[in-house]
Amino acid sequence: MNDITRERLWRKLQVLPDEQLYQVLDYIEFLESKYAKGKAPEPTGLQRFAERLEDRLRMRSIAPQYIRGAVGLFGTARKVMEAGREVVGGVVEAGLGVVDGVVETGKELLSGDASRQSTAAAPLPPAVPDPAAPSAGAPPSASPRAMPDPDAPPPPTDSTRSGPATPDVAGE
Repeated sequence: MNDITRERLWRKLQVLPDEQLYQVLDYIEFLESKYAKGKAPEPTGLQRFAERLEDRLRMRSIAPQYIRGAVGLFGTARKVMEAGREVVGGVVEAGLGVVDGVVETGKELLSGDASRQSTAAAPLPPAVPDPAAPSAGAPPSASPRAMPDPDAPPPPTDSTRSGPATPDVAGE
């Protein structure tokens, strides 16, 4: 089908009410069964399920606006799945690009080409500091990873305080 005919059919279908759209669909299916030279492409699993649901709802004389709402949910689900597939495909392509780069670098290193290029190679960027490591001005105890020194004496507590014990009496 050429684009002009497709657009003309689409314009005509857009203005019809839902009841007549189902009549058009029935007529197209009739014409397909009688005159089609080949077989139409098979729908996806979700599309096939939505079409069966739509046909069963029509057989039960459900109002077209309810059918449109129910089948519209499947259309939205299909769009979400296709978008998700595109996102996953993009992530996979990016990952494969990284893997290809690593493999190429590995091949260069193994073949010895990297030793000749190492003199002209740019210096590596500075290492990213560990946010959990203590900064230069912070005391070691400020780090969440700081471990107590096993050779250091324990910190003073009330029972190990040096000096004479004084009674704590109120008013004295």
